[in-house]
Amino acid sequence: MSTGQAAQLIQVTDRAIRKAIATGHLQATNADGRWRIHREDLALYREARKAAR
Repeated sequence: MSTGQAAQLIQVTDRAIRKAIATGHLQATNADGRWRIHREDLALYREARKAAR
């Protein structure tokens, strides 16, 4: 899924998703200049965010 779709699913901004990718907190693949995120990786990131609160 795209960064925008991921952001919508976990109710954060697109920028927050891109920052998480840049800092290594969220795994993603860059395909033709666009980030692609697997649902499993997004679920792991979401859980890590919950635990950090």
